[in-house]
Amino acid sequence: MDNTGIWSSDFEFFPNVLVPKKQEVTRRGAIQELLISIGGNFKERFLIGASVGLPFLNYRETKVYEEVDTDNEIDIFENLTFRENLTTTGVGINAKLGITILLNNKIRFGVAVHTPTAFDLEDTFTTDMDYVFNDPVNGIIAGRGVSPDGQFSYRLNTPWRFIGGAGFIVGQSGFISTELEWVNFGKANFNLTANSTNPDDAAFETELNTQITNRFNSGINWRVGGEIAADPFRLRAGIGVGFQPEAGQSGINQFYSAGIGYRKERFFTDIAYRLSFIEENYIPYLTSIANQQSVLVDYTDQRLLWTVGFKF
Repeated sequence: MDNTGIWSSDFEFFPNVLVPKKQEVTRRGAIQELLISIGGNFKERFLIGASVGLPFLNYRETKVYEEVDTDNEIDIFENLTFRENLTTTGVGINAKLGITILLNNKIRFGVAVHTPTAFDLEDTFTTDMDYVFNDPVNGIIAGRGVSPDGQFSYRLNTPWRFIGGAGFIVGQSGFISTELEWVNFGKANFNLTANSTNPDDAAFETELNTQITNRFNSGINWRVGGEIAADPFRLRAGIGVGFQPEAGQSGINQFYSAGIGYRKERFFTDIAYRLSFIEENYIPYLTSIANQQSVLVDYTDQRLLWTVGFKF
């Protein structure tokens, strides 16, 4: 802003200059889920199981966005760095129900339904920016702005999931299973007014949920995997193909996994590694008075999963 109170841009007279840009995003987090399960069977042919889950979420994200006029093509601008810090914590509740039909000793079919997970979440966040420019009179000037600490509580409901699958026993110590999962990401919704009476939050809640409904599709994910048992250990591997949830996007997402498990009479534990190849639209920063900058990103996602369970 100049001394007349009018906003101006260092790029105003350089619309065709391409300034190098980059952003580093660091995400860390975990979901630990407490499960209470029950199961039974009818004539050793029909198996039914149900569980109630309490997922505990902890997530942290740091973004560092940079622009640098490395070739000095813009008279005033030198560089900027914009940082965003976000921490999300919360707890949710969900339920799962499944039925398996044993056709014989080798073949089984099953169906399952997963209810939405109702999360109660809290975000804490800050932003800051460093801006360096070359003033014609005073030379290089560095400015810095820091936002107040922000905090916001809200609720999130994830979509329903419906699953069908089949399993086949191979030999004496292995099996192969496959499943199809249908999910409609357009049914996810936020409640921003659970702990707020601000009319702006209510208006944004309506806008956000409308965007989710319009921008996201329903679709099918397919997975296939196998396991070999060498008591008390289990060796597993699998692949999967997932649809693009965002409307207007083509292509598929690919998943690969491998793991090892340990089984005893009343105790089990599993460790799995999952590698995903994903394509998605990404917005590096949000603006209120200009068009959003969006890029198509291909990236790999690596996850290590650990499960521990006890039977009573």
